[in-house]
Amino acid sequence: MPWLQLLILSAAHMVTDFAQGAIPILITNLKESLSLNYTQATAIFLASNIASSFVQPVFGVISDRHKLFWLMPAGVALAMLGIALAGIIPNYYLVLTIIFITGLGIAGFHPEASKATHFLSYGPKKATAMSIFSVGGNVGIGLGPLLAAGFIAVAGLKGTLFFLVPGIMMILILKKILPQVEKAMEAHQKSILEENKKNSSPKETIQVGALVLLIIVVVVRSWIHAGLLNFIPLYFIDFLGESDFYGSLLLTVFLIAGAVGTLIGGPLADYFGPKTMVCWSMILSLPLTYLIYNSEGIWTVIFTALDGAVLICTFGITVVFGQKLLPNKIGLASGLMLGFAIGTGGFGATLLGYIADTWNIFYALKFMFALPLLGSILALFLPKVSGQRKTKMAVSKSSLS
Repeated sequence: MPWLQLLILSAAHMVTDFAQGAIPILITNLKESLSLNYTQATAIFLASNIASSFVQPVFGVISDRHKLFWLMPAGVALAMLGIALAGIIPNYYLVLTIIFITGLGIAGFHPEASKATHFLSYGPKKATAMSIFSVGGNVGIGLGPLLAAGFIAVAGLKGTLFFLVPGIMMILILKKILPQVEKAMEAHQKSILEENKKNSSPKETIQVGALVLLIIVVVVRSWIHAGLLNFIPLYFIDFLGESDFYGSLLLTVFLIAGAVGTLIGGPLADYFGPKTMVCWSMILSLPLTYLIYNSEGIWTVIFTALDGAVLICTFGITVVFGQKLLPNKIGLASGLMLGFAIGTGGFGATLLGYIADTWNIFYALKFMFALPLLGSILALFLPKVSGQRKTKMAVSKSSLS
């Protein structure tokens, strides 16, 4: 497996997702500077997610038909440029527009980079490879709040311009290594496509039904994830009056723990199968999401870390799950899992904001607490996709007969 190329793609994923991690802290500061209510504030998050969720599958379809390696550096450029300019624009509607452009950059990067990761990996370790790629995004989202808080502390909202520095550096690195990535992909792509064609299910309706159910499960997970990303700072900083540092620390703990969970979850999914991991993720998130907002001191930090680990660990797993259900449309599968399904979290965050404005923030939190229960029930009906353990058992039985 070409580890260097995978690590660079993961690093590019990290830089691209700095923007996603920075948005909640940016929202908290813009809420005060532009005098926004909860609905308007969370609509900024929605603007990014609309662009990435609905446009990303389109990029995925195009990616399946054409080689668009330039989308990776272009995606990094748009994502970093958008978040850099968002802090210096004094008009709410212009902020929504520039954040939408940020989402387009995210939408362009993910399907092409996910497809590259898929074809760079081989054998029974696809979830492991996708976890390496995904952990870059998790780290990026995790560091995004701290970078945003630090930049804003140093230079005010204009400090978001500092995001241009990692963006430019990553674009230069990508331009240098993309020919190597293309060469490594072509070395494995033909055999993988042939294997996928042999293993593709003839029952297309069953595959489509399973894919729709998987998308719904990922949507529910995304509503929980987006709710936590937005309401950790809004609850602890804006409502309880804690410091910006404390709110950004909780976000970073949540997301970095998710990165650690992603690294562990990928190999476990390769062994036990993705359905098992998705089910346990939802079940364990049920009490942990509640405990984050009903604990104090170090326990809040601990429950935040644990919830991040169990909830985010399945991000790479569900991408591989979707690719197995659409084996000949890897770009589309990646776009649906990373784009449409995850991106709809913005609608959940905006709904939670509306509930908080209409009643109060505690009703919004109660609604969010119920989502892991729904996700747990739906996940039980997902199809089983064999992990390494099941494959080994099948081989052992065949050798005995």
